[in-house]
Amino acid sequence: MTKCVIHSRKKLFISILLYSVISVFSYNIYAFEVQLSSETVNPGDAFIISINADSVPVAKFNNKFISLRRLSENKFIGIISTDIDTKPGNYPINIKSNNNEKTININVMEHKFKVTYLTLPPQKVFPSKKDLIRAEKEAAILSNIFKKITPPLWEGKFLKPLNNNISTEFGVKRIMNKEKVSIHKGIDIRGKSGEKVHAINKGRVVLADNLFFGGNTVILDHGQGIYSIYMHLSKINISKGEIVKQGQIVGLVGATGRATGPHLHFGIKVVGIDANPVSIFNLPL
Repeated sequence: MTKCVIHSRKKLFISILLYSVISVFSYNIYAFEVQLSSETVNPGDAFIISINADSVPVAKFNNKFISLRRLSENKFIGIISTDIDTKPGNYPINIKSNNNEKTININVMEHKFKVTYLTLPPQKVFPSKKDLIRAEKEAAILSNIFKKITPPLWEGKFLKPLNNNISTEFGVKRIMNKEKVSIHKGIDIRGKSGEKVHAINKGRVVLADNLFFGGNTVILDHGQGIYSIYMHLSKINISKGEIVKQGQIVGLVGATGRATGPHLHFGIKVVGIDANPVSIFNLPL
C-alpha cells in the first residue's frame, strides 16, 4: 500500500516536472519582445519598432500593416510615421507572432506648428487651368509611386541630403497672398545654386523629371514604403531605374518649379505618409 502511494507520488511529480519543462519550452518558442525607439513623438514624426520573435511577426498601426525587415534570425525592424494631422493621445500598435498577440502604445504629443505669411507672384499661387490640369496629372503619378512597398534597399542611418541650415520647417502653415493656405510637408534647406545634393541612403530612382510645382524633381525608393523627394533642382544627375548609393550626387540646388529662390525642398514618405525628415535623420539605426 505504501509502495503504491510512493509510486503514485513519483509519477505525479514527474508529470508536473515534464509539464513545467514543456510549458517553459513552449513559452520560449512563442514569446516575443517589442521595443520602440521612442515612446513619445510629435505629429508627423517617424519612429522604429524592433521585434524579437521566433517566427515572422505581423504588426499594424493605424489600420496599416507595418513593413518589417529581417535583420537576423529572430530580429525584425520597421519604420513607422505618424501623420501630421494626428491628434494628441495614445495610439495602439498591434503585433502578432504565432499564437501570441501584444499591443503597445505610442504617445503623440500636442505640437503647434508655425504659421508664416508669404507674398508671391499671382501665377505662383493660382495656377492657370492648363497648369492645374498638368499638376493634377503629376499628383496622380506621384500617388501611384508612393503606394508601392518594395523590398528594403536602405542600409544604416539616413543622412542629410545637404549640410546647410533649414529655412522652412516641416508642418509650417503658409498663407500665401492672404488667401491660399498650404501645409509644408517637407523641409526647405538653404543652398546656393549649383550646390551638390546627395542621396540620403541607398535607393532606386523611381522619378527623375520636371514637375509643375517641384520643378526638376528626383524620387528615390529606399524600400519598405520609404521614399525620399528632392525638388527645385537646377540639374538632375541620375536616371530613372538607376540604383544609387548613399551620398551619391542626385542633382544640384536650383530654383525650378514653384520656388522664389535657390534652395532644396526635401521630403520623406513612409507608407504614403508625409514624415518629418528631421525625425528620419535622427532615427537610431
